[in-house]
Amino acid sequence: MNGDNATSGENQQETARPRLDPMWVVGFVDGERVVSPFPSTRAPSSGRPVGGSLQPTFQVYQHERHREVLEDVISFFGCGRIRAKGPKSSVLTYAVDSL
Repeated sequence: MNGDNATSGENQQETARPRLDPMWVVGFVDGERVVSPFPSTRAPSSGRPVGGSLQPTFQVYQHERHREVLEDVISFFGCGRIRAKGPKSSVLTYAVDSL
């Protein structure tokens, strides 16, 4: 074995992200999540919910420098999307808003 192969193998291991441990995901989500039923319609005059339709939403927030964590959570659950929390926010939201 020459030194070049060992070095390239080490680099590949460093760039590959490990799969998330389910227990880590439970703790992370427990500390960072928001689960809320958002009404799908509101009365124009009062802004109060009307009708019986709710849209459940699951969200996890992280600073944009930790985007990789949210990408790993998408891979773990196999669903959801990442978006900015607001137009000028440095906080990202991982959201699942459909069944």
